[in-house]
Amino acid sequence: MDEMNYKLRDEESARISCTLNNTATAIFIMTPELEIAYLNTASANFLKEYTKAFSSIYPGMNPEHVVGMNLEEMGIIPDDKIARLKDPEKLPYAKFVDVGDEKFHVTINPLFDDGGKFIGSAGEWWWATEYLNSQEDTQKVTEMNGAIEVIDNITFQSDILSMNAAVEAANAGKHGQAFGIIAKEMRELAQNTRTVMKELKSSMSG
Repeated sequence: MDEMNYKLRDEESARISCTLNNTATAIFIMTPELEIAYLNTASANFLKEYTKAFSSIYPGMNPEHVVGMNLEEMGIIPDDKIARLKDPEKLPYAKFVDVGDEKFHVTINPLFDDGGKFIGSAGEWWWATEYLNSQEDTQKVTEMNGAIEVIDNITFQSDILSMNAAVEAANAGKHGQAFGIIAKEMRELAQNTRTVMKELKSSMSG
């Protein structure tokens, strides 16, 4: 009976391993002490692709020998967060991390056996540099659009003020020459600003 149970568990492990290796998600499994016990194919390829980035914080790191290493010694997770990863009650953990010139997103979830005992954790990591840069660019565009809207409103108010100044100049006759000059300058300023804003909007829209 025990032999049959072992066989079933081996078959189940083989199916799970096959499934993990066929997924595009980079997955790793750790012991409760954060020793990396398993990398799926996508995770192994991920480490090979970004060896330069990882080597910048762990000199001499060999992606072929990551299994058996401890996540703590790799320096990916900040020191003040390491203890949290060993406590299942404080998991899951999800964070963007800087690794050399690259940015990665790391997610770590607890693993429990059938009896509810904490037996380690499963992690996922992915390259996030481009994603974060695009988010930053989007935020900058949003801020720029907001600034343009404010300037448009100022330009509109300048038009109104210049028209009021022109009316005052006409009503005041020769004593309103100063109003006339101010009205002319404000009108030209508003027109120049409108032209610049039009060109800027055109360049932003591609």
